[in-house]
Amino acid sequence: MKKILFLLAFAIGFISCNDEKHVWSFEDMFYFLHNDPSQEGWVEPVTKITVGPGAQVDLLVSRNAFAAKAHPKQTVKVVVEENLSTANPGGDFILSEQAFNFKNKDALQLPLRVNISGGTSGKKIVLRLDYGYYDECSPESRKGDKLIIKIK
Repeated sequence: MKKILFLLAFAIGFISCNDEKHVWSFEDMFYFLHNDPSQEGWVEPVTKITVGPGAQVDLLVSRNAFAAKAHPKQTVKVVVEENLSTANPGGDFILSEQAFNFKNKDALQLPLRVNISGGTSGKKIVLRLDYGYYDECSPESRKGDKLIIKIK
């Protein structure tokens, strides 16, 4: 049931064109999710988190199941938006991974951990998923590819 809700939540739909040709359109191909196995029901992308200094944030880099079917092999990078972040990568926080290779259509989620240092109170981390340009998911339509982590 959870998989069905997950698929429905992120399926944007399709537009029917000439002679039964279908063109898919996705708001987001990739997005961040909380890595919480107890999460039930409706699953939606996370775009803002507030944590304390010294926190460990467990996330999933997830991709739309319909996009995975259309593009089985994809690579996405986690980019730190340094112009928007006040925390410094490598010093104030460390990412467990920065490149994610989705090797087939069944690979939908890969784990990402953000370890935040103790003396980071009042700082902000802005992460963005960089996965290039796709006709069916233009950068202007994306809403779940950016995550803001505020540190109390």
